[in-house]
Amino acid sequence: MPTKAPSPTARRPPATDTSSLALGTAEQALAEDWMTKTDLAHFFGKSPRTIERWCAMRTAPPRIKVGNTTLFHVPSMREWMAARVTGTDSKRGRRA
Repeated sequence: MPTKAPSPTARRPPATDTSSLALGTAEQALAEDWMTKTDLAHFFGKSPRTIERWCAMRTAPPRIKVGNTTLFHVPSMREWMAARVTGTDSKRGRRA
């Protein structure tokens, strides 16, 4: 009597969810130094599309492309923000 071949979906092991795996110290430190476009948009309270426009206008923080993903370096972003601080001590523009 011929045996039936198992169906492709029968008894398949569950997919491994890598998001719950613990990262090593080096990988965790590296991951903490980078933000995605969505993370950056959330940080600034803007939409991801606004961040895309900043990138197109070359006014966004320093970034790299890894495949189709844009990553922003957090320490460089802090420097970028510090360079854009405007003087608030000036009385110019205030009405008496």
